[in-house]
Amino acid sequence: PLAENLNELIQNVRRYHYDIGIACDGDADRLGAVDQHGNFVDSHKIFMILLKYLYEERKRRGAVVKTVSLTSMVDKFCEKNKIEMFETPVGFKYAAKIMSEKNVLIGGEESGGLGTILHIPERDGIFNAMLLMEVMAVRGKSLKQLCDELDEEFGVHKYQRRDVKVTPTVKEQILSACKKKPAKIGNFEVLSINNKDGFKFIVNDGWLLVRASGTEPLIRFYAEGKTISMVNELLDEGMKLK
Repeated sequence: PLAENLNELIQNVRRYHYDIGIACDGDADRLGAVDQHGNFVDSHKIFMILLKYLYEERKRRGAVVKTVSLTSMVDKFCEKNKIEMFETPVGFKYAAKIMSEKNVLIGGEESGGLGTILHIPERDGIFNAMLLMEVMAVRGKSLKQLCDELDEEFGVHKYQRRDVKVTPTVKEQILSACKKKPAKIGNFEVLSINNKDGFKFIVNDGWLLVRASGTEPLIRFYAEGKTISMVNELLDEGMKLK
């Protein structure tokens, strides 16, 4: 579920003054949400709200599994609370494997699929939607307030993804540039590079992930930063890699 596909839901939440809008994909394994003001709440924030609730209110314990494209807020929370964290390539199947083998509190991916210790080691958008509403009820806070708390605790985290069709030649040029381990992405100094899946360039207050599709002439660019302008700049610079 993406904001650009939820105009009708957003309009209805605003028109009828609903507390929350829930959106799942066709087979209901992924979840997106809209707060009472009609603001889209992405999977990164939903994952963090549920993680904090399970750990802080439910007092449940276990490892955390995240794909390499999921928010760095997860890393910060796990480090702060000394929680074992596993990072996997993109794809819930990698998280599910660890969840079936170990005691895992929550595991998920940036595209909206996650599973928790309360349910099966698989994605379930409807169950997770009910759990999200439980958080609101138990904590007595709106979805907007829960999101604001994340900003207060971890700092603002903005995220965008671009799927770009490219020719095989351009695809190879971009990947070759990534393999050269650039010291800078535009004006951003590269602090480290994560090769868990593609090329994830860590910079101050953010990151850029570049992944190529194995089945089509497509490169996916993911970025997180403290402002949306920073995110877009990272994405723009990533697309210029040659």
